[in-house]
Amino acid sequence: MNTHRFRSRILAAVLVASLPASLAAQGLPLGPVGMSQEARGIYIEAGVSAANRKAIMGRIGTAQQEMRKQFGQLHAVPQWHICATKTCDSKNGMKGRATTYGAFLIQITSKAVGDGKTYTHELVHAQMASALPLSLGATKRYPAWFDEGLATLIGRTNGYPAKPESCKKEAGKRLPETHAAFNKMSADIGSGPTYHRAACAVRGWLAKHSVKEARARLAKGGSLP
Repeated sequence: MNTHRFRSRILAAVLVASLPASLAAQGLPLGPVGMSQEARGIYIEAGVSAANRKAIMGRIGTAQQEMRKQFGQLHAVPQWHICATKTCDSKNGMKGRATTYGAFLIQITSKAVGDGKTYTHELVHAQMASALPLSLGATKRYPAWFDEGLATLIGRTNGYPAKPESCKKEAGKRLPETHAAFNKMSADIGSGPTYHRAACAVRGWLAKHSVKEARARLAKGGSLP
């Protein structure tokens, strides 16, 4: 067994033992499988060209710069597992476009490897999660719509309200409190409209508050919104 991979699996096992049940239940990957380390904590599918690896590192760097701008500093530096092919996705159990596991790990699949906005979106999740204690119920201190809405606004990803007036029709509409409810709403009305509704709600909150305040409130034991 590759020594580096063995160490990664040991680290992942420790993280699973310490994560809240909501994250551990998702099955924190014990990879990276078929990846090579590009930099500390950053694993990219083996065989990816030097030019593409450099581009990926640039996307991560841009996302980190945006976190410093929005949050004042980089609070979380998660490990990155990045695939460039469907084969790599399958070997690592990756689905969709990307997944973030608390403040510890971000997976980027082949569907989003070239989309810098996705890197930023996922890193927002990690920054917010880093303000929470590793205890049961911690993730209930802010709803899924706030988590996804904030990431959508900062990342300018699918559902981003480019035209502020588009948010007027969202006022007063039901918002998904849990990630299960968020996924169900996405299935019912579409992912774009769901993310748009969440982003509009967060935009309304940010009219009187700030991104830094949002994370600081969680770090002090408070809740959102």
